[in-house]
Amino acid sequence: MSADSHSWPGFLGLSVLEEIDSTNAEALRRAAAGLDGPHWFLARRQSGGRGRQGRRWHSMPGNLLATLLLTVRAPVCLLPQLSLVAALAAFDMVADALRKAGNQVEPLLKWPNDLLLEGRKCAGILLETASSGASAPHVALGFGVNLARAPEEEAVKATSLRHYGVELEPEAALGRLARAMLARLEQWDEGRGFGGTRQSWLRHAHKKGQELRVRQPGAPLSGTFETLDEDGALILRTGPDRTCRILAGDIWLTESTRSNRTR
Repeated sequence: MSADSHSWPGFLGLSVLEEIDSTNAEALRRAAAGLDGPHWFLARRQSGGRGRQGRRWHSMPGNLLATLLLTVRAPVCLLPQLSLVAALAAFDMVADALRKAGNQVEPLLKWPNDLLLEGRKCAGILLETASSGASAPHVALGFGVNLARAPEEEAVKATSLRHYGVELEPEAALGRLARAMLARLEQWDEGRGFGGTRQSWLRHAHKKGQELRVRQPGAPLSGTFETLDEDGALILRTGPDRTCRILAGDIWLTESTRSNRTR
């Protein structure tokens, strides 16, 4: 069976799994066994889904649980940019689904790779890399999109596309996501086109001046969003003449300014 088979790009590999521990883990296992990308893995159920920094990802029935395995020939230092590339593809898929459902809500990207609807998390991405001795490293880009259900957690407020009137099965969602990802990878062009990727991300993300809290090793930081630098790092303004370059961490948008209602 193929996802959204009437329009699935024929050169993309696809494995549909009834149940697996983690689509990212399976992708990396297959890469270690010799599989090259691009190859998608779609799971109906996950027993050990995970998010960034080792957190558990709630793998709820009816949601999109998928990983794209890529063999990337860009310099290793550029691979973190793929988080932004993947976030844009998820944005494109979700925004298109909302429009087709007649919903005016606009998704919002949160650095580095979360997708929000009216301040609530709708999708997340996990990037993992592995080298199997080949000349090009393997990258596993895991996508979790709340199509039908959202977990109920105090720490992270979440929502689903169904809440906004979108009815989309995982196979159909994957077909749309795969096509969006191809377009965004073409834009990125192994890092040569990151300038365009950066501008696209900034267009759909929290705006300059957005108040942010950053949780990272050491002391937490507070400030306002300034921009992304030319490598994709977040630039946080912490004072009139002070900025801080953030390479990793948890970003929290303040309640007063995080809404992404129709603009």
